[in-house]
This record gives sequence, structure tokens and C-alpha cells, in this order.
Amino acid sequence: MAPNDEAVREAAKAECLDAAFWGGVRGATYGLAASVPTVFALNHQFLTIRRLTVSAKTALIVSPFFLGFFLNSELELHRCVLKQRGIEH
Repeated sequence: MAPNDEAVREAAKAECLDAAFWGGVRGATYGLAASVPTVFALNHQFLTIRRLTVSAKTALIVSPFFLGFFLNSELELHRCVLKQRGIEH
């Protein structure tokens, strides 16, 4: 493999990792934007939610954050690889 091929491959890898990171940030933002008001509203509406511990309430808020980050970053990474191979949706 020529050194130029290696440089092209590294640039393509860096492009996909950057796209995956920012896709994950976008997904995490959506997750927080959905979970925080929902948990806040449920906390005022239902006694069961009010009785949850701080750890449980934190999990209700943080879980969608991580789900959004990892799911969107994986989808963006897959989309970038397909785009580089010339297989676009």
C-alpha cells in the first residue's frame, strides 16, 4: 500500500469519526430536550415519580441522553461509511 493510500484512508476515517461525534452530540441534545421536561412534568403529576430516589430520577434523565448519543453516532458512522463507498440512500 502506498503512503498516499494510507493518508487518504486516515482522512476518510477522521471524517467519519467527526461526523459520528457530532451526530452523537445532536442525539444527546435531543435526548435531554425530551427527557428533562418529561421527568419534570411527571414529577409534578404523579406521586409515584415523586417517591423515586435521586438516583432513579437521574437515570430517567440520563438514559435518553446516552441512548441518543450512542444511537445517533452509530447511525452517522454507518451513513458516512456508506457514502464513502458510494452507496447512498
